[in-house]
Amino acid sequence: MASQYFTAAECMLAGLNMEDKEFINSNFYVKKVRKRGRSVFAKRAFKKGDYVMEYKGICKMYTEKEFLSTQMMYESNEELSYCLEFTFQNQKYYIDATREYDYGIARLINHARNPNIKLFRPVLVETDKLPRIAMYAATNISAGEELFWDYFSSLNPVKCLLDQTNSTVTSEMQWIFSKRTKSGGIICPSKKRIPHRSGLCTICYEFKKKLSNHLINVHSVKSVITRRKMIKDGRKHSKLASTFCKTPKKKSLWCPFCHRDYKQLSTHLSRIHSASADMKKAIIRKNREKEIKKRKTDFLQKTEK
Repeated sequence: MASQYFTAAECMLAGLNMEDKEFINSNFYVKKVRKRGRSVFAKRAFKKGDYVMEYKGICKMYTEKEFLSTQMMYESNEELSYCLEFTFQNQKYYIDATREYDYGIARLINHARNPNIKLFRPVLVETDKLPRIAMYAATNISAGEELFWDYFSSLNPVKCLLDQTNSTVTSEMQWIFSKRTKSGGIICPSKKRIPHRSGLCTICYEFKKKLSNHLINVHSVKSVITRRKMIKDGRKHSKLASTFCKTPKKKSLWCPFCHRDYKQLSTHLSRIHSASADMKKAIIRKNREKEIKKRKTDFLQKTEK
């Protein structure tokens, strides 16, 4: 007799119907992980495409007023909101998994790029009026492996982890940029720090490693707000500035006696013109100053345009 094959949707429906407290306890466990808090681990192995668990919470039809009031309530209580927004049959819904619910450990699965768990499209179970979200194995998962899913996928609660401008993640959530390795481990990059406020001075067009100190000492810019703005503007032009702040290549150096470029000007001056060490240094320095001045002029013309 030929073996029966199930579609992905049928597998997800079967999993949603079978999931209960016993299923969760026998297949998963939760433990604390450094930097990421609580996380979910698999007790047994899962094959790619297998049903894992449901993103469980309170499913509601989306209304902007109610949704925003819910977010404000969680914010006032200093709680992180885990609301999963999605669209089903041209209607917007959200699953609120912020509070602890029965068997609702899917909310504790942490984020990683290259995840081992993915969200299936919304599924309508016959016994329910509201759609439900199933999670399935994106890769083969071994016993004891930590579960991850990508918060930046089409279905995601990541907006609730962002700041008010929805542009950057709050300092407590730096681990959100973590990446899962092929071996199953997780890489959490440390927060990048800029040691010096480097950039191009927009007044004298000189590149400074400590631009803030330069603005105070040389140009007497006392306002902190003004300095920050100038540093921000200076960093935008830092890549262009580096082109004329670096010393010119040897092949661009000019011999004042032969009126030609030489790749190794120092060697040429000593062999052909018997120039002393001081004379060679003076000629090379003059060449570099001339080249840097030319680059500065070109840069200023570009910025004016």
